[in-house]
Amino acid sequence: MGDGPTLPVRTDPVPILRTSEDVIARTGAEHVPAYVDLIPITDAPGFAVRRLYPPGSELTQILSNAGQQLVRCIIQLVVELPTAPGGVSGVTLKAWVFPRWKDAHPFHGPSELPDGDPTKPTPDSLQRWRNARKPIAVDFVGDFLYDAGEDRFTDTNGNTVTTQHMLDYAYNAHCRTLQTWFVWRWNAGSLARWLARKSVWKLQDGCFWLLFRCYDVALTGGDERRSPFHEFQRSEFIRVAEATGHPSTFFGLHSSRKNLSTNLVILGIASFFLYPYLPRGGYWSAVYRSNALTTAALIIGVFAVDILGPALLIYGICGLSRIRPLVMFFYRNVRP
Repeated sequence: MGDGPTLPVRTDPVPILRTSEDVIARTGAEHVPAYVDLIPITDAPGFAVRRLYPPGSELTQILSNAGQQLVRCIIQLVVELPTAPGGVSGVTLKAWVFPRWKDAHPFHGPSELPDGDPTKPTPDSLQRWRNARKPIAVDFVGDFLYDAGEDRFTDTNGNTVTTQHMLDYAYNAHCRTLQTWFVWRWNAGSLARWLARKSVWKLQDGCFWLLFRCYDVALTGGDERRSPFHEFQRSEFIRVAEATGHPSTFFGLHSSRKNLSTNLVILGIASFFLYPYLPRGGYWSAVYRSNALTTAALIIGVFAVDILGPALLIYGICGLSRIRPLVMFFYRNVRP
């Protein structure tokens, strides 16, 4: 499957690919067409190579003052160590955009390079780099395997593949992220994730605002060292009036003036909106006509709102604090 040099057939015992040199020798990476600048990886058995972007791409028009193309795709191939001799190892492939000036100046932007640097882009190329649509980095884990027992690379269906095929697989997927349909889909996903993140964070902030402005509730401990991703517990919230030992009472209910004011406002708003829909006659008319029943209904309503209001806000804060890290660090699997 695929083009490129045929992997040699071994007659000697198959060694485990423990080093980058082993992987390079086994894959024949030095002789794969179109891929240049072979770089052994120092911390894993594998290598990286580079390839020019397809003709017509905006990135191919970014040139140095010497007229050389500055931007290439870099593809990394790593073979994991097998868990047992003669076992199967996973192959990891990564591809991302890499401008040549990063070789000598990894922390410099193209406009920050000294004038005499051979990799400094021309003014026109600098503007093209800023405006160019840049492909998204892709990585593939487990799409290909190395069978040490049979000494061959395979896809997930067990078909033998060449080094060229694996590198092309990552390169082509990386280039497909430049296509308009993928950009639209990616931007739509980014918007949805942005809305989810903003909604969760703002909703939690809103719950805090309502809890502290409308109810006499406070957090235990200092707030200055609390992480933005702290997972709140119900036990961290206390009623200020009860903690100080000077609560106000409403027919035996320990509360505060702020709580009572909030509860009465909530009951008034609820009554205003529910009145047109409540049935006429029967129980509701009896409550309305009896001072005792009206008072009892008011007390029960205040008790319910005083308990449920802060509880709903507190449990909302606790629940949102557990979702907050998830929406902040969305993992996106790029599959163009």
